[in-house]
Amino acid sequence: MKAHPLRLTLRQLSVFVAVARHGTTVGAADELALSQSAVSGALADLEQALGSALFDRFGRRLVINETGRMQFPRALSLLDQAHELEDLTLPSGVQLRVAASNTIGSYILPALLAGFHNAQSGPCALDMRIGNTREALQALLKFEADIGLVEGHCQGSDLISTHWGDDEMVVVVSPSHALARTSPGSPSAAALRDADWVVREPGSGTREIIEERLMPHLGPLRFALELR
Repeated sequence: MKAHPLRLTLRQLSVFVAVARHGTTVGAADELALSQSAVSGALADLEQALGSALFDRFGRRLVINETGRMQFPRALSLLDQAHELEDLTLPSGVQLRVAASNTIGSYILPALLAGFHNAQSGPCALDMRIGNTREALQALLKFEADIGLVEGHCQGSDLISTHWGDDEMVVVVSPSHALARTSPGSPSAAALRDADWVVREPGSGTREIIEERLMPHLGPLRFALELR
């Protein structure tokens, strides 16, 4: 007999149990390290999949109703079984999956991971994936990474971001280029606008900064070469 695809996810069940414990999406978000909108969305998806509300809404308070009380022990049981499955199949020790944008992944992350690895007293399994900012954020949204280090903006309400460092961008030209013969820091807007630019691909943090910070002042730039 062909099995029907599941409409429920462990994430939705985790959100349901956390909301039942705290009575608010804010408390559940803190427990699960998710944004409040992500918790609200997962709970709404679960209720839609079950075809029934699990809580009665009183302002910001969520009080579990009769259907929710009936489903609560089942959800706990499924989550417990999932944890048991992880304990049986995952090796012991620290495991960390990191997604990083290209510059950070190539020049900064190796030393950070080496320090993290050396600080562990037991087994430590590290997985690093490098792409542009958009690809790193997608890895987080798909639960393919535990943490992401990116240079671009973190868009979307399903991710929690924090500022962790500063960087400086400069325009680089060949020594024979006309801009190299101007005084440092004094190229005109017209000279920059008329130059042929080598830029990163859409989705990278570097490209994002150029489009957000330079182009509003310079206008459309001539992209002669796009690196991927």
